[in-house]
Amino acid sequence: LVRFEGERFTFRGTRGSLRFGKSEGHEFSVFGQARLEGYKPEDSPFLTGMDKRRISLDLGLASTWTSQKFGQVELSVAADALDRSGGVEAVAAWNALFRAGQWTFIPGVSVGWRNADLVDYYYGVRSYEAIAGRPAYAGQSALTPDISMLATRKLGERWSLFARATHVWYPSEISDSPIVDKDQGTGVFVGFGYSPK
Repeated sequence: LVRFEGERFTFRGTRGSLRFGKSEGHEFSVFGQARLEGYKPEDSPFLTGMDKRRISLDLGLASTWTSQKFGQVELSVAADALDRSGGVEAVAAWNALFRAGQWTFIPGVSVGWRNADLVDYYYGVRSYEAIAGRPAYAGQSALTPDISMLATRKLGERWSLFARATHVWYPSEISDSPIVDKDQGTGVFVGFGYSPK
């Protein structure tokens, strides 16, 4: 993954943001982010006979408050811009910041609400896709909590190394799907960042 930190534009992994309003401790931005939850039937023998679920692009708005004492709080809402799922997701997130030596650490906690269309598209099973051991399943709206830790280290004046670990808990509306075999998941991402300043 690559991070770019500009004066108004940022690109962080799978999300690009453009700030269009800012006041003391508060800013508004528009953003686009890739939704990578898609799959193809050939990804697993268990998915044979399922329709392809396509990755998509979400577009949304975010409002962010930053305080030296309490950290950063962001409220955002995004919708499927390519109309593949008809999905909408709203997220409330909190991040802090502390430093240790040459490293900066940003722990975070968030809760996302996904509408029924979004959950059903990626985790539902249509009636014509149902087989023995894979019954039909209709997804419902769900809350998905997660925690994360971002660590960054400067590599010269403009470049930096970063790593981000996330852990998400899947609610029953997702984990009860017959194509899901876990109720939580962990991801680790490593990359480089660039800032023109």
